[in-house]
Amino acid sequence: MQPEQISIDLLDAFGSNPPLVNIPDHGRFQPKPLPMNTAARFRSDLGSSTFLDSLLVAKESDLLVVGLHGALNQEKTKLPRFERMSTILNYPVNSMFFGDPALWMSPSLQLSWYTGWNGIDLQRTIADWSLAAAKAVGAKKLLFTGSSGGGFAALQISSLVANSYALVFNAQTDIANYRINGEGYGAQRTYVKTVWPEIAATFNSHTDIESGTWADSLGGRASAVKRYSEPTENYVFIVQNAEEFHFEDHYLPFLEAAKRGGNIARVKMKTYLDGPVHAQPKAQTFTENFEEALIWIKDLPNTISES
Repeated sequence: MQPEQISIDLLDAFGSNPPLVNIPDHGRFQPKPLPMNTAARFRSDLGSSTFLDSLLVAKESDLLVVGLHGALNQEKTKLPRFERMSTILNYPVNSMFFGDPALWMSPSLQLSWYTGWNGIDLQRTIADWSLAAAKAVGAKKLLFTGSSGGGFAALQISSLVANSYALVFNAQTDIANYRINGEGYGAQRTYVKTVWPEIAATFNSHTDIESGTWADSLGGRASAVKRYSEPTENYVFIVQNAEEFHFEDHYLPFLEAAKRGGNIARVKMKTYLDGPVHAQPKAQTFTENFEEALIWIKDLPNTISES
């Protein structure tokens, strides 16, 4: 599979202009080495008019940073979304960005946490694509990053890759426990109706979504609290605004889970103050902690061994 790459200097603001390379089987992503300072786009048709889209950027670095987006308004944002691309491109690191394919299911869907759906284990697929991409650009370490719903995805996917790293901001850590503005369950209601109609069909009441029991059938893919309650082999840098509801609803439960699972020694934590509203970190907050993460992982184990 030979990517049709373009120079990084020619990338547009959305990462949308490299020639699209079709991946016929999403389970077999094996790109050939990508020349330095070039970018390539890949797409796999997952059926039912959904597509796994990614952008891969090669630089001379032993690190591949994988970016995952949070909620987005499809009336204002064209799919796929490659979040923080322009910021990360400023650093001497390889990078890869994924759009969440479930958003193709409905223009009203804003958040689907990269869980995949019945028959599509998207977390495992992105983990496998990221490992294959790292080898194609000569990277030895993998760092997954995102905020809010993208932070949830980074936690989940990193947990599947031994000695990988997750840098997350204001992340949800349990989908069933997420409440918009600390109150409403509209995000999960739309998510279940769109992505898991077989679960929605079992609901008898409008309030069934609030119990959270519907997520039990999704197992660990819907809860980083569940996943990190068992031993994992990755490292996490979790950054949280202590003034908004995610601090109590998601950050603290995640830390307790990491303790139960014996993972807390590999968790780096940091809080900051930015008001009561849940939001993406400001640019300065992101860059400061991104740079701290790059220093932190420098002397930690490689994700990909030399063999």
